[in-house]
Amino acid sequence: LMTDGEFNTVGDNDNGSSTWQAKQLCDEAKDAGIVVYSVAFQAPSAGEAVLQYCASASDKFFKPQDGQQLAQDVQRLLTAVGVAAVGLFLASGVEPPFVAALLRELLVFASLGFVAAAVFRREDARAAQVTAWDQAALLLLISLIVGLFVDQAAVQQALVDRGLAEAPATTAPLAGN
Repeated sequence: LMTDGEFNTVGDNDNGSSTWQAKQLCDEAKDAGIVVYSVAFQAPSAGEAVLQYCASASDKFFKPQDGQQLAQDVQRLLTAVGVAAVGLFLASGVEPPFVAALLRELLVFASLGFVAAAVFRREDARAAQVTAWDQAALLLLISLIVGLFVDQAAVQQALVDRGLAEAPATTAPLAGN
């Protein structure tokens, strides 16, 4: 969520103030499990307060000091998204049962690269600007979401079919049952 925080329209007057409506929408997004990052760029104090409220956590709220820092923050986030896109491109070259599993693993390894960069640069994970820690967190979040689409049974069967794994052992029913 990136805005100056200043409401240019009144909103739906039957459902409370614009501030109240914005907070309700942010609550609904967070309740749905969506991680909300908010950026307050040259926001008035009331708008900044709404954006701080909307952020999923204090480390998800950013207040760039100037346009250069804002551009750098956006570039860093887009770099992480670009890494995810490259991972998807690489994973798309494998057979269907393996795409999501490979993408998940590629994203985890890429996030470790960003962690190494953050450690090497001695970046503060709670910094007001986007850091390599944030890039790593974004990639891990994407990898968790991708992991929801991994069909472990299909992956296991594909490995067995190719002779790369043994079929899982089945248990025999107990005598007398």
